[in-house]
Amino acid sequence: MKKLEKQELKKKVTTVIDQALVQLDLPKTSKKTKRLIKKLSTQLRRQVKSKIKKAAVKVRAPKKKSEKTKGKAKAGVNNTAAHA
Repeated sequence: MKKLEKQELKKKVTTVIDQALVQLDLPKTSKKTKRLIKKLSTQLRRQVKSKIKKAAVKVRAPKKKSEKTKGKAKAGVNNTAAHA
């Protein structure tokens, strides 16, 4: 992940947490909520990163078969025709 992407992700996570705090009527300054914010932000960032990685894996092109094995069965343990 690039530095810019990380910053954007951090901003989005903080806005989401801020909105949640407003809805729950919790103060931002208390020690307990600060601890909670820290835990939540790291959790959210990790989840988003993993989703991005999974999406990147799906986007990758499928591996092409090499010219040798194209159209032929590979000589494996169960392939008796190759051994004959």
